[in-house]
Amino acid sequence: MARRRYHPHFSSDLRDAVQHFDRISPALGKRFRAAVREKLGLITVHPELYACLSDPIRASRLSRFPYVVLYTVVVTAYLSFRWSWALATAPRGSIGVR
Repeated sequence: MARRRYHPHFSSDLRDAVQHFDRISPALGKRFRAAVREKLGLITVHPELYACLSDPIRASRLSRFPYVVLYTVVVTAYLSFRWSWALATAPRGSIGVR
């Protein structure tokens, strides 16, 4: 599972948008929150699903709301090394191509 990191303004921007929709209708605010959760979940599972707006920034529009989620994908490579017991215990100088 990918790890999420949020822009410092994300929380306040989201709170302002939720309050806006809650003032119109509590049900609309609830649908907005659900749309944001769904979109963030989809982006987390399939980060390269949406097009690059301007490399490296990607954009995904919220369904039924005039908002776009902007995000970047940061790839961290994990290398797995395995050390062979035979090579680790072979006498020095005995490893070669045969």
